[in-house]
Amino acid sequence: MFKIDQDAAGVSHAISSHKAFHKDIPLTHGEIRQYRDVIAPLAFDAVLTPFEYAPEVGRDVAVAVLDEALARAPGVKRIPL
Repeated sequence: MFKIDQDAAGVSHAISSHKAFHKDIPLTHGEIRQYRDVIAPLAFDAVLTPFEYAPEVGRDVAVAVLDEALARAPGVKRIPL
């Protein structure tokens, strides 16, 4: 549900939340709320997906990305880090 854009050196420079890794299928507000409910109480300082390790993305960044998505119409938006 998180997609981290990284440069050739593996440094994260943008984050988005959507379905289907490279297909850019937006999450619904209901899905985003469910993810936020699970993620918000956790303490973590990096995100690990099946495709990326992102030490630049901790809990605060992850929750902020979900909050930003809830504040607008559903769609995929890459948020610079």
